[in-house]
Amino acid sequence: MTRAIFRLERGFSVATGEGFNDHPVYVGLGLDAFGTLTLGRQYDSIHDYFAPFTLTGSNGGTAFAHLVDNDNTNNSYLAANSVKYTTAT
Repeated sequence: MTRAIFRLERGFSVATGEGFNDHPVYVGLGLDAFGTLTLGRQYDSIHDYFAPFTLTGSNGGTAFAHLVDNDNTNNSYLAANSVKYTTAT
């Protein structure tokens, strides 16, 4: 089965009304047999596969993030104009 995937988000400050560009924005296609292909501004593989095993990504939250989030386990970096392929298995 083929499916279309998209995620369009935009954050804003309630106090000032200023828009934030810190959310993922991507489109893609997914096939059960082959996997998923997405294009756009999205999280890198550290966020997908490594961060859930750290205190920052599991139950500790931002308090356990490393200095300036140099390993991106606190999701502070989004790869712009990126292409990501995830296998079905």
